[in-house]
Amino acid sequence: MFIMENRKGCVREEMESYKETILTLSDPEAMQALAEAERDWKEGKVHSFEDVFGE
Repeated sequence: MFIMENRKGCVREEMESYKETILTLSDPEAMQALAEAERDWKEGKVHSFEDVFGE
């Protein structure tokens, strides 16, 4: 794989983001938690930012 980095390191940050995504997708517990969160969202079992933090 050939990667060229610019002066601000954007490519490096993007690769780190991809790495974190792969790690999350390969973690069964994380995927189960995401699926549960999605079900809760669809069922309306969520709270707004204002409800939680009063702002």
